[in-house]
Amino acid sequence: MRADSEHPISNMEVARRAALLFFPVAALFLISLYAVYALDRDSAIESLMHEEEVVVHQQEQHFTRTFNTIVSDLLVLTGHADFKEMLNDLDDDPYKHLFNISHEFLSFIDHKGTYDQLRFLNMEGLEIVRIDLNSGQ
Repeated sequence: MRADSEHPISNMEVARRAALLFFPVAALFLISLYAVYALDRDSAIESLMHEEEVVVHQQEQHFTRTFNTIVSDLLVLTGHADFKEMLNDLDDDPYKHLFNISHEFLSFIDHKGTYDQLRFLNMEGLEIVRIDLNSGQ
């Protein structure tokens, strides 16, 4: 109560004045808090998206390098003289070249160290040559 006024201020009036001051300040505080949260969330999402783009790009590069290595290896293997001769002389017995091709494949798989198994299939999909590298041997 105010001592210098003629009318005392009621509790309802005090509550009304406090509410008029508190609620706009609280609303302004909550809006500011939400704006900070939204900015932080958007920043986190943008950061995650950038990280995922980097990961996808790195995986694409790894896949491309691996695929190119495999293609290169296939070109080396098919460039062997006995292999070419076998493919060019279809009238000849193709199995006479298989011994040399088998040794070339074995040497390749042993020195390359990447593959555990190397196969040569005929046009029907039957295995003609199979080289297995078991425990590095």
